[in-house]
Amino acid sequence: MEKPKIAILYIPGCGRFLDWIEPLKDRYEIKLFEINQQKDVAWPITWADIVWFEFASEAAIWGTQDPNIIYKKVVLRLHSYEVLTGHWKLVNWSMVHELIFVAEHIKNLFDKLEAEKNVKSN
Repeated sequence: MEKPKIAILYIPGCGRFLDWIEPLKDRYEIKLFEINQQKDVAWPITWADIVWFEFASEAAIWGTQDPNIIYKKVVLRLHSYEVLTGHWKLVNWSMVHELIFVAEHIKNLFDKLEAEKNVKSN
C-alpha cells in the first residue's frame, strides 16, 4: 500500500527546525521543499496529499493562496518568530486544517493577538 505523501515547505534558513520528522517516515512519504519564491509552492502542493508549512512564513502565505491547496489537507506549525512579526495575519487560515504550536506560551500569545485583531476589525 502506498504511503500518504507529506510535502514540508519552509523558507531558507529554517530547515534546522525539521528534526521532528524522523518518526513520521514509517507512515508517510516525506519530501522537504525549501521555498525561495512564490512559484516554488506549486509543485509540492501538486505532489502531496498533505501540505505542511513549517512557520507561517512566506511559504505558508503563498501556499495558502495557491488554487490547488483546496484539494489538500494543510498543517501549519507556528513558531514565535511569525507570531511576533505578524506574518501569521497574511496566511489564508480558511485553508489550514490543523495548527500546531511549538510551545504553550506561543499558543497563548497567538490567542491574545488573534483576539486583539478580531476586536480591532469589528
